[in-house]
Amino acid sequence: MNLRVQIIDDDVRIAEIHRQYVEKTEGFEVVGIANTLEDAQSQLDVLEPDLLLLDIFFPEG
Repeated sequence: MNLRVQIIDDDVRIAEIHRQYVEKTEGFEVVGIANTLEDAQSQLDVLEPDLLLLDIFFPEG
């Protein structure tokens, strides 16, 4: 069973780089990508990821 990963990064290019890397890594699958904290929060309950790949600096705080 793969670990379900949600990528949260305000930089779309960086999020895409993370997505490509995670998808190439055995045992992991990307279940969602969010570019704002609001989007991330709304996706969390629906996607139920096992792991967050999270940028710690966001413009909105």
